[in-house]
Amino acid sequence: MRKYRRQLLTYLLSDYLCLNIGWLVYTLIRYAALSAVTRETYTLWQHLGSLPVVGGQLIIPLMMVGLYWLSGYYNNLFFKSRVDDIGNSALISLIGTVIIFFMVMINDMDVSRMKLYEMVTLMWLCLFLPVVTVRLVITTRANRRIRNGQISFNTLIIGTGCNARNMAERLNRSAYSSEFRVVGFVDAAHISRTDSDINGLPVYNYDNLVQVIRDNDVRRVIVMPQHTGMRHTGQLINDLFATGCTIYISPELYEVMVTRPRMRNVAGEPLIDISHVGTSAFTVNAKRLSDVCISAVTLLVLSPLYLALAIAVKRSSPGPVIYR
Repeated sequence: MRKYRRQLLTYLLSDYLCLNIGWLVYTLIRYAALSAVTRETYTLWQHLGSLPVVGGQLIIPLMMVGLYWLSGYYNNLFFKSRVDDIGNSALISLIGTVIIFFMVMINDMDVSRMKLYEMVTLMWLCLFLPVVTVRLVITTRANRRIRNGQISFNTLIIGTGCNARNMAERLNRSAYSSEFRVVGFVDAAHISRTDSDINGLPVYNYDNLVQVIRDNDVRRVIVMPQHTGMRHTGQLINDLFATGCTIYISPELYEVMVTRPRMRNVAGEPLIDISHVGTSAFTVNAKRLSDVCISAVTLLVLSPLYLALAIAVKRSSPGPVIYR
C-alpha cells in the first residue's frame, strides 16, 4: 500500500508543479505579447502581482489536476506506457486549454485572429510539454524498477491443488515474477492439511483471508478452479471483491463472469481480470463525482428535516438520537 501512495503522491506533486511552471511561462508570454507602450506603464512585476494572474496561478493547476483525475490517469499507477502518458497529457491539456480560453480569456485579448490562434497553441504547449516530460521520466523509472525486481506486487493463489502449484512455479520462473510475486496459497476448500507449506510457500486458512491480505500487503489474487463446484467458487470471488485486490481467474471459470473480460497472458497462462469492470476510467470517476455531489446536495436540502426529526426523537424518547 505504501508504494501505491508514494507513486500517487509523486504523480500528483509532479503534475501540479509542472502545471504551475507551464502556466507561469504562459503568463510571461502573454505579458511579452502586450504592446511596447503598454509595457512602459505596466511593468512585469505589476502584471505578476495582479489579482487575476495570482488567482490563475493558484486555480488553473488545480483545475488541470482535477481533469487528469477525472480522466482516470491516477487510477492505474503502475504499468503505464509512454503512449498512454503522451495521449492522456495531450488530450487533457487540449480540453483544459479550451475551457480556460472560453471561461477566462476570450474577452481578455484584443488581438488579431492569427495572433489569437498562436496564443491558444502556446497555452496548450505550456500545459502539455512540462507535464508529459516529467511523466515519461516517472513512468520509465517505475517500469525499470519493476523489471529489476525493486518493485513487486504480492500475490495470493486461491487453491492448493496441482494447478495452483504449477501456476506458482511458472510465475516464479517467468518474467512476471515481480509483477506477480507469489507469497502463499489459500485453502479455500477448508481441507485440513498435514503440510503447512507448498514449495516453501505458506498455506493460509480462508477464514483468515482478510488478515492475511493485510499482513502481506497483497495486491493481486489468482483464483484457481475449485473442486467444490461453481457455486462455492462464485461465493469465493464475491467475498474477494471486498478486499480491493485485483482478481484474476482462469478461463475455466469464465461462466461466473458478468462483465466483459480483460484477459492477459501471464507466464503462458491466460488469466482474466474480473476486479475491474469493462468501463472506462473516466466513466467510473465521473459517476463517483456525481454520486458525491448529489449526496452532498441532498443532505444539505434535507438537513432541516433531519434536524426536526432529531429534535422530535430526543424530546419523545430517552437515549441518543442516533441508534448505535
